Amino acid sequence: MSDLFDRFQKPKRSRKSSRTPIDRLWLKTREEWFQFHPPDFDGDYYQCALCPFPVHISDVSLDHIIPRSRAPHLRYDFSNLQPSHYLCNVAKGSKTN
Repeated sequence: MSDLFDRFQKPKRSRKSSRTPIDRLWLKTREEWFQFHPPDFDGDYYQCALCPFPVHISDVSLDHIIPRSRAPHLRYDFSNLQPSHYLCNVAKGSKTN
């Protein structure tokens, strides 16, 4: 019975960080963007750039206005970032507004 249990356990991850230098730079860019762009509504909400509904600060996903696939040099450019819901951002994909 324990053999069956062992098969369905998640593999253990190593303690090494899987973050690449680019990922760390993105996290730093994201943190700085939030510092320089405070929420629009009630101190806790941003206006989603892709739909008419507000998005809570804990649920914000930063969307690239010009997709990274079309302009990789704009990946970390603040002027190319806008707040959105995660699902709105995923639905947009690599399209432009």
